[in-house]
Amino acid sequence: MQNVHTNVIVGKEVTHAFFSVPHTKSFWLGCSTGGCQGLKSVQDFPEDFDGIVTGAPVADWNHLMDWSGNFFLITGPSSAPTMCDGIDGVTDEIIEDPNLCLICRPGQDNTTCITTTQAETIKKVFSPFFIDGKLAFPCYQPRFVSITSALLISGAVFPFTARELPPDLSGRTGSILSFSTIPTSTSIHSMNPPLPSLNNLIPSTYPHSKETSELSKTVMHYYNIVSDTMNLHPSQLDDFYHFFHVSGMGHCSGGNGAWEIGQMLPGMANTVTLGSPSLDPEKNVLMAMVQWVEEGITPDTVLGTKFVNNNPAGDIAGS
Repeated sequence: MQNVHTNVIVGKEVTHAFFSVPHTKSFWLGCSTGGCQGLKSVQDFPEDFDGIVTGAPVADWNHLMDWSGNFFLITGPSSAPTMCDGIDGVTDEIIEDPNLCLICRPGQDNTTCITTTQAETIKKVFSPFFIDGKLAFPCYQPRFVSITSALLISGAVFPFTARELPPDLSGRTGSILSFSTIPTSTSIHSMNPPLPSLNNLIPSTYPHSKETSELSKTVMHYYNIVSDTMNLHPSQLDDFYHFFHVSGMGHCSGGNGAWEIGQMLPGMANTVTLGSPSLDPEKNVLMAMVQWVEEGITPDTVLGTKFVNNNPAGDIAGS
């Protein structure tokens, strides 16, 4: 984070030198690691930005690695089943209501239900993750099948977990991974309580809420930490901190839902010229932040856009 902070300082000086006038406002927009960096900026260098938009922030990296690697210890070398996708009438990789996916009755087609063995595994998969009796990571949300789902429940160790600390997991189905005490040189962990000066900024978070919602749940957890630490009710947090769900968004972009909210250039088909519809604050989360800071107009909603074949350069499927 020191490097990010240094870049902010240098960037402001370069801007001043190039335009011959100092900057008036500065904003941060980042997702995943960039989301984590945004939260760290709020905590460690709150003077750097006037508004911060963070998406799917990797706020609790070590526990995320614990949690992600533990799926292999639950499932072993077997991949995730795909039953129940069509019980809502549409085979679209979305289980609209997971409560309809019930235990198999005698003689029932097991592609439309779950066996008792599967039920026990599913219960463990969708349970909160504890280490030594303490909550380490929130539970996995049963909503969407996705790329990350295939990585987490693939019959192999989650690749990022294996990369961080390659363990020999063979025969360790009763053990629990615990990387949470390992120091990280990048200071990527950002679940520390926010500074009192948080209320001088206007951060906003937009977690994705696909079934990859390891980060969606973390953002909710972070939001609650802010509320508890500052002793403020969510209605009071609304003065400076908004939390948006984007249903059906993948990790930062893509997915089955209306995922485009102006969070990245490819999603806007690179159409960011002055007056472009993609810069409308009603559907662009960064411009909504700019409008909030500069004009005091609070963004209560952000309109998402869904493209045909998920191609931002193509036709709009809906919003």
